[in-house]
Amino acid sequence: MAFPNYKTLEEGGNYKLGEGGRPGGDYSEMRGGITYAWDWGDIGLIKDHIQVGNNNHGANILSGRTPSYAMIKLHLNPVKWFDFNYHHGWLVSEDIDSARSYNST
Repeated sequence: MAFPNYKTLEEGGNYKLGEGGRPGGDYSEMRGGITYAWDWGDIGLIKDHIQVGNNNHGANILSGRTPSYAMIKLHLNPVKWFDFNYHHGWLVSEDIDSARSYNST
């Protein structure tokens, strides 16, 4: 079981070593996108932070402190009593999948 002091309130991100053949590293975070809206909804291809819910130190699943990721976002509100939000995202962890990795000589 994890202890609460292991949870960090810092934003996550990827530190890229030797980007473009340069020595050293680079931390970059891009956020933005393009959307199309009409009278009762909108759709967009965006890269941003998502936060769902809240609690003592922020939500555990989609906390808003994760690196931004690309997604298709849909919002529909065709009638006053119905409000629909959906997003489909692509996470890039840059971690090696241990089940598909092996040592070679």
